[in-house]
Amino acid sequence: MKLTAFNNGYCTADKKYINKKSESRIIKFPATFFYLEISGIKILIDTGYSVSLFRNAGIAARLYSFVTRVKCDKDADEVLMENNINPDEIQYIIISHFHPDHYGSLKKFPEAVIICSREAAELLYSGKMSRIRNLVFERLIFKDMEKRIIKMEDFPEIKISENDFFNILNLNEIYGFYLEGHAKGQIGLYLKSLNKLMIFDAVWSKENLYGAEPRKILKKIAFADEKKYESTVKKIKEILYDLENTAHADIEPVITHDEKFLRSPYEF
Repeated sequence: MKLTAFNNGYCTADKKYINKKSESRIIKFPATFFYLEISGIKILIDTGYSVSLFRNAGIAARLYSFVTRVKCDKDADEVLMENNINPDEIQYIIISHFHPDHYGSLKKFPEAVIICSREAAELLYSGKMSRIRNLVFERLIFKDMEKRIIKMEDFPEIKISENDFFNILNLNEIYGFYLEGHAKGQIGLYLKSLNKLMIFDAVWSKENLYGAEPRKILKKIAFADEKKYESTVKKIKEILYDLENTAHADIEPVITHDEKFLRSPYEF
């Protein structure tokens, strides 16, 4: 199994938003996506931003780009080609959640099968205002999404260390689980052989896992359900503890906006 992180842009914000005790400084939050190759299967995990976000995805998308100070000058397929990966060979795309920094370049991969949670899939067909409120911009997704999606729940459900997972693609290597709070239908992934727990935007830095408190306004703006922030952090820590005891190895939490992913590509 091989995992590589790329980014195709970033947004900027004050460090104090993710750690209210931090010194004030503007930092970059990379729009990270991941290339995973396993048993000859080529998978993307998220797709980062798209230049279409502020060019032709509509007024709401442009407003989002302006408010979050998005910087993006290439789509995910171009980044892959620059790194000698043929985007036409991507077979599956696992979408952690439908925020533009995670699904932005989705339409650049018309042959790929999309994997997401049932709740995330249902969000795509909610009312227009609900989609906009949840940052689903219809010009960035396929019109026939329902034909392209396999729901995570369609895979066998299993227990690992007393935690519930879904055995994605039946490979016994990629395990999906629910991560409530930040976005409707967000999932996390446990990559067994690599000892990685991908938690995406459940927190914004490792500091948040170990006590650093984000400002309340960030939880209000960036969480679909801010009340679930603390319970989600607790759940992640419990899963990490349980998996480490089972695997007898350190499990690394992988966070989308970790500053280390500004270095692209990033090899694990």
